[in-house]
Amino acid sequence: METKLKNLSKITLGGIDTITSAISLALKRAGYRGAIYGIDEPDSVSYGWRRGCITDGGGDCHVGMKGSELIVLSREGGDPRDRLATLLELAEPGSIVLDATRVKGHEDSVFESNGRTDVHHVGFHVVQDILRDEPGATPSDFYFDGKSIILTPRVKADYPAYRMFAEIFELVGAQVIAMSPNDFRDRYSLLEVIPDLLNLLQLEEVFRSMSAEEVSGDFLGSRVVGRVRRLRNLQDKAWCESFIGTSEFVTKHLANIESSIASLRNSLSEQTVRAKANEVIRKSSHIAADVKPDCCCEVIVTTAGDVSVKQKIARALAESQVVIKKLEEMSGTNGEAFKLQMNNEADRKKAVQSLRAAGIKIELTD
Repeated sequence: METKLKNLSKITLGGIDTITSAISLALKRAGYRGAIYGIDEPDSVSYGWRRGCITDGGGDCHVGMKGSELIVLSREGGDPRDRLATLLELAEPGSIVLDATRVKGHEDSVFESNGRTDVHHVGFHVVQDILRDEPGATPSDFYFDGKSIILTPRVKADYPAYRMFAEIFELVGAQVIAMSPNDFRDRYSLLEVIPDLLNLLQLEEVFRSMSAEEVSGDFLGSRVVGRVRRLRNLQDKAWCESFIGTSEFVTKHLANIESSIASLRNSLSEQTVRAKANEVIRKSSHIAADVKPDCCCEVIVTTAGDVSVKQKIARALAESQVVIKKLEEMSGTNGEAFKLQMNNEADRKKAVQSLRAAGIKIELTD
């Protein structure tokens, strides 16, 4: 796998956000040493460069795509159909697209329209995170540690690219799941679409009986205010247009929600909510029994703000194959110290040994 990465000379990020930045750092952690070009606005490009996610960047797609062998498409940034179509027009023959756009379902039609059979496509999705991060959020070298990633090769010819990505993300601590694009759309894309649609309905209900001027932030509360901002940001990024590829799944799932609400309404009228809750608790009791208390196996590492030290830490942990359960910046250190939490004491001992061997200053919390 490292040999495959070394054969690449240029990678392009089609948009700089938390996911594309984390993927960039993961590729570097796995052994990639070539150029990484970020296509985005000047502020995002500058931020990505300072964080070590890109080596160069700008807003010109033609410059960014020229000679690129791997293109990582960000989650947001407009209609995903148009973004993929533009990318395919400029893609080099034999290049690979790792597609992290939020809503999928349009890939086949876009490929057919463009007639590109010489470009590979693998969909990308992080299971645990229905991410709400905006471009410019702080990327992490350890973002994928302990996470599950779904990869969806579009056609059989894309399997070699899938296998390469599977090895890369497993190396940096992720569990990789292979799935067909159709299965992915049916089972997972709704997890991202439905919460935002329900937010829209909730806000619509708030304003139905009150004028916009009467509704204040204090009235809504901080959580709902966050949903207002979320909806505004989604609209700026062609949110409604992105439903095109998943509309039939959205309507199907909304029907299930309506059925569940009707069931709850009946339970309220029949005063059987307590019985229903007790039944759910009884059926799920084994889950609570299986939950283990959080491990306090922690290590504090000091970087002094030096990017090269962070890279040494990433290499040491990758070589020791230690899974980082949680990465947390220590408050008041301005990014100069981080707390790493492992799953067990054995992993912490391996991490301590590897970090000390690499000359990293560490501190144990217990």
